[in-house]
Amino acid sequence: MPSTNTHKTKALLIDLDDCLYRNETMPKLVKEYIQKYMMDLGIPEAEVADRCAALYLKYGTTLAGLVTSGYKICYDDWHSKVHAPLDYQTMLHPDVLVREILCSIDLPKYILTNADSSHARKCLDRIGIRDCFEAVFDFEWAQSTGKEQGALSEEFPVLCKPQPKIYELALKAINCKAEEVIFMDDSIRNVASAHNELGMLTVLVGRDGPVPGADVCIPTFHQLPNALPSLFTPKQQQQQQQQEQHPEAGNQQEHTRSRRSSNSRRWRAEQQQEHLPHQQQPQQGQQVLQQPPGHPHQQPPVPPLSHPIEQQQQQQPPQLQQQLSSDMEQHQQRQQQQDDHDRQALQQQQLLLLQQRHALQQDLLAAQQQQQQQQSEG
Repeated sequence: MPSTNTHKTKALLIDLDDCLYRNETMPKLVKEYIQKYMMDLGIPEAEVADRCAALYLKYGTTLAGLVTSGYKICYDDWHSKVHAPLDYQTMLHPDVLVREILCSIDLPKYILTNADSSHARKCLDRIGIRDCFEAVFDFEWAQSTGKEQGALSEEFPVLCKPQPKIYELALKAINCKAEEVIFMDDSIRNVASAHNELGMLTVLVGRDGPVPGADVCIPTFHQLPNALPSLFTPKQQQQQQQQEQHPEAGNQQEHTRSRRSSNSRRWRAEQQQEHLPHQQQPQQGQQVLQQPPGHPHQQPPVPPLSHPIEQQQQQQPPQLQQQLSSDMEQHQQRQQQQDDHDRQALQQQQLLLLQQRHALQQDLLAAQQQQQQQQSEG
């Protein structure tokens, strides 16, 4: 299983339905509309339910299964009868916490859905998170791009999840490698395909326990900050992670800091040495200029240092330099520890804020439901 360390992550691919939002009524209505459409195609009513489930499990979507089975279906007509009748205003509501979580992740985010563009747009607008995403890779995009890239065939006339090709095209569109992307979905087979076939780090939404093919499992999208807190690190820690990804840049910065520290220690040692007795010795090959007697700048000859105390004074500057170097290193270590502590504290505060917002939102939803129930009873 790949590591859940997200320091290499450059982008997020996120499913839409039953991943970013949950609504019990909508899937039931969609299923009813699909089965009615199948009966209009001439499939006996007694067989519709079983065939609908079987096609979905085998091909990823019932539509893909019907087309592969030889049924001639107009995609626009399908979506107009399966999704268009839905009452989005009643079924979906703005989710402040989901928006806060998405905005807290300083990475490009993309939707990857099997649904049509109209349905995706209405859901994202109603939840209030459409502007959180760089692009939406929907049904129309998959068929158009799949046709251009030669990904459609008799075996796969409709491109959709969990076909590995759709992930490959999405990665190409966002210019990322598989190991640089986190994929989130509520379907076990979708995350398993992305994980096993491409090696993406995957998050299964809607499950608690471990599931094969999923690196992380969370009951709802609201639990993402607790499951992957490294996605929500402060800016300074993200910059540190980027340095780990590019060691040559980090080495250059470390060399610059080392050079500045060395220059500072040298300057301090020289300042200390100016106030200590010293003997000027001519360098090798250098002539000593003899000044005439009585010259105003002539200095008396300096006797050789022979007294033990004077020898200690002469040896003191290197010791001072060593002490200054040690003090500087200890100071840098203490400063680094303090910075790490501050970053951890900021991260904990951010997670606590998200949890508080979640609790507040749950209270508001409960109050709205209670109010609606009272109005219906009245």
